[in-house]
Amino acid sequence: MSEGSEWLSEDSISVTSPKKQRKDYVDRGSVEYIYGHITSRKRGLIRALTTEFDEFFRKCYPAAEALCLYGLPNSTWEVRPPDEQVPTDLPEPVLGINFCRDGMTKLKWVRFIALHSDAWIWSLAGFYAADLKRDRRIRLYSMLNEMPTIFDIVTEKDGNTTTAAGIIANGTGVQFEQRPNFASTPNFASTDSQSTGPSTSSYQPVELLHLFK
Repeated sequence: MSEGSEWLSEDSISVTSPKKQRKDYVDRGSVEYIYGHITSRKRGLIRALTTEFDEFFRKCYPAAEALCLYGLPNSTWEVRPPDEQVPTDLPEPVLGINFCRDGMTKLKWVRFIALHSDAWIWSLAGFYAADLKRDRRIRLYSMLNEMPTIFDIVTEKDGNTTTAAGIIANGTGVQFEQRPNFASTPNFASTDSQSTGPSTSSYQPVELLHLFK
């Protein structure tokens, strides 16, 4: 397995609760449990933005109501409207990702969602870590910082190539050979001036990286 990819393995983290709990239950006193829960949600988001991008793209229909991308505790994802309950039990991801789908290039759109998905993951981490003592919060955040961000993986920032269909599925160290072609997905409006952008064949990050320097 490639270095840094261990966290993507389904077998690398145990999130089994000693008691029967609701599906989204998190033991907020356990650093390892919070880490496993956050990692599982993050794995689902990575699936949506890489190996299952075509399905994700189709579900973000611009004419639908405002939608959010959720990473789920079972390492899958879903696109749906936000919870109607106010205030919500958990921090919510960015709203309305479908409205801007056809207003920018796919490359810009997927980066935009990756940025907001990272922000949502960290908001969940902060929410779950609120009851931890300072040393345990530091440990949790250090563990999370060892992982590449979703934006790192989507853009291959700093040469990151840990996202592979095999890694996401079963933890194997297969390099990513089927990265989605964001320039050729159906229904992509590529005729206006906004659509003219860098070639996606090499898939190198061009914009937004100044935010991470």
